[in-house]
Amino acid sequence: MKTRLTIAFLGNLIDTSATLYLSSLGYMEANPVMAWMLRWPAVFAGVKIGAMTAVVWWLWKRRGDRYAALAATAAAVIYGAVSVYYIVFFTAWL
Repeated sequence: MKTRLTIAFLGNLIDTSATLYLSSLGYMEANPVMAWMLRWPAVFAGVKIGAMTAVVWWLWKRRGDRYAALAATAAAVIYGAVSVYYIVFFTAWL
């Protein structure tokens, strides 16, 4: 559980950093709520990191629950894939 939550949290940090950087280059955020928040980069980062911190903490507190373990696995897979995408994007296309 700890490894999955760490992957999810670090993946979220990578996603936040990449989104802030790419938005400064003129790329658009696909999520309309987060695109609106990008008008204030500190707010965007605070909300994105704060929300993930709350989710990770909540899942950790319920680490014995089967559904929490499934959610942690899903978050690790999704944010792990997002991180791999950005690594490929930054090394191959940018």
